[in-house]
Amino acid sequence: MPLLIKDNKFNFSENPDYVFIIAEVGVNNDGDRTRSLSLTDMAKECGADLVKFQAFNPPWLCNPTTAQAGYQLTNQDGLRESEDSFLDMLYRYEMSRGALLDIRRHCNRIDIEFLCTPFDVPSLRMLVDQVGAKLLKIASGQVVHMPLLVEAGRTGLPLIMSSGVANLEEIGMALTWIAYGRTHAEGLPDSRYVRMPTAQELDLLADNVALMQCTTNYPATVEETNLKAITSMMNAFGLQVGFSDHTGTTDIMCGAIDLGSRFLETHITYDKNAVGPDHKASHDKAGFIEYIRHARLPAGKRPAPPEAAWGDGIKVCQPKEAKVHDIARNGVWALRDIQPGEPFVLGQSDLDIEKGAANVKIVRSVNELTPASLTVLLNQKATKFISVHSPIPADEIPADLMKQEFKANHDPSGKEMRERITALHKRMGVLNSNKTPHLKHG
Repeated sequence: MPLLIKDNKFNFSENPDYVFIIAEVGVNNDGDRTRSLSLTDMAKECGADLVKFQAFNPPWLCNPTTAQAGYQLTNQDGLRESEDSFLDMLYRYEMSRGALLDIRRHCNRIDIEFLCTPFDVPSLRMLVDQVGAKLLKIASGQVVHMPLLVEAGRTGLPLIMSSGVANLEEIGMALTWIAYGRTHAEGLPDSRYVRMPTAQELDLLADNVALMQCTTNYPATVEETNLKAITSMMNAFGLQVGFSDHTGTTDIMCGAIDLGSRFLETHITYDKNAVGPDHKASHDKAGFIEYIRHARLPAGKRPAPPEAAWGDGIKVCQPKEAKVHDIARNGVWALRDIQPGEPFVLGQSDLDIEKGAANVKIVRSVNELTPASLTVLLNQKATKFISVHSPIPADEIPADLMKQEFKANHDPSGKEMRERITALHKRMGVLNSNKTPHLKHG
């Protein structure tokens, strides 16, 4: 079976016609080590090339008051789990270092590649330093998490970044921050790096950073799949763009392959009717086998996706995604009570808390400031008292230093945002359907 990663690079050129399949376990393992191993075996038996898990440290991912997303509540309707906070849910599904290490070793034994998504900096360091991960996935919700992206870039490992609820500009800034991590051994970027990536930065990422088109809904509707955004992102960044498929179908992804996607990701479950936020948008064993069968068919033999799945190619948050945007995304929050006159200091681990100076954290959900604002905020002092777990107010950044990118947008699929991102596509010339994407790494 071909390997997606070889010599710390994506191995597309050696397998020009092969489509790699990622079986996303995510939280369908119910936080259980034994079930994780069983689902890994199932993924291998179905013919998947990689199996993906999640790593998160709950207090570094959300606040105690963060609510579950609408689809999470719907998929657990009437159950006790639907009454939990997002933090409660995370504790149920949290995987230990030991469990993830066992899974990674099991993947090696049965010859399937291990992939994991870190949702916070402590989990990223754990995956790299203690679990031995050789490939990382950046979740859609973390595309604006500037400190996490910088640290991911610093690892030097191959990265796959998903793009649900994101627009083309946000994806570009994320790539700039990953490139910053590749070239800077410490520290965070300043406001000069709140921008689209340069050609030199994209060249730096060409061999081992890839993107995925994604719609953040479980399940995602056909109408909001927007497959043509794959071509837009390929044209914009010259990187390989795969498809993270939340539709629960076996034909829509065939359109992604026809557009040049070389890797697909879809959820796998032991029971579509099991309790949990993602089971209903997943494939059971029979469904996953059928999914892979369709993906392996030669061109011209694969089923055609519904016409509505192609979309318009504008990479912007879709209307139904907007309902989960504010919960799925990160904001800037108080790590502890902050007194007037205190310098803002970012905390990213329990050790930072023990040292005492850290007073700001990046967690879900969206508030007044985006993580990009750290490029200026960390040079400021608090002008007022801010209580623990409260949002850092936007007026803590002087007006003359404020940028549009620092302000949280609570209408990410609205007319104003769509017009601005459409104009960006046109300036970059990425909507030309006659333009064949030129990928930097094949």
